[in-house]
Amino acid sequence: LESDVCSSDLGPWRVGPDSGDRDRVDRVYHSDALYSAVCSAMSRLGALEEWLDATARANEPAVRFSSCFPFHHDTLYVVPPRHVWPPAASSKVRWKGARFVPLKAVETLLTGKTLSEDAWTIDGESECLMPSSAPTGSTLFRASVRPAAAVGRAGEGVVPHSVACVEFTAGSGLWFVAAFADDAAKTAWSDRLRGAIARLYAGKTPKDILVAHGAIGANALAYQALVGPSDHVVSVVPTRSEEHTSELQS
Repeated sequence: LESDVCSSDLGPWRVGPDSGDRDRVDRVYHSDALYSAVCSAMSRLGALEEWLDATARANEPAVRFSSCFPFHHDTLYVVPPRHVWPPAASSKVRWKGARFVPLKAVETLLTGKTLSEDAWTIDGESECLMPSSAPTGSTLFRASVRPAAAVGRAGEGVVPHSVACVEFTAGSGLWFVAAFADDAAKTAWSDRLRGAIARLYAGKTPKDILVAHGAIGANALAYQALVGPSDHVVSVVPTRSEEHTSELQS
């Protein structure tokens, strides 16, 4: 049982690289870091020991997390599997330059089909594979370096330094998958996990966290909430065939 969780409206996001350098930033928030953050939130909710018994200390964890990857509106990105990426060399698209690829593109490759080099382009700033129809200058996020300073408690010394962070554009953010072992695990932890995730953001409550049955389910919920009878929906191409199905069912 899997649920996709998307987090948008993010401020500057700091993911430290393995080297520990302050002026560098990783673009993937790995699952172990996410689990650590959720443990911290569970501690504040008074459920840490029960959470650890159900996950880290259990032979079969009740909940598992994927790493966090970027998304833009309804397009989810992942790091593509090496056995299908990069595709055959192209004179128009330098496939190797894409670190993040839309799920629909990965699905296409896994079925043995090829990607049209005329349909895709690579955003050099975010290293994301994007539809060639995207407006010039479009990007999901950018890495920036912000100045800061460490100040002594007595004010006797100031040490300037810089910190790198990731800044997301409007409609972009991070998503991950929470996989529950079974129905009982989902019943026991779904609401509490929603509350723990809300704790990771300023001014958010569990009501702000929406759990859906995968990206298709999330799209269907969005269409049902926003689209009414006789409304017209404009969708970009290429996109997932299931997305058009959600639009029609709405």
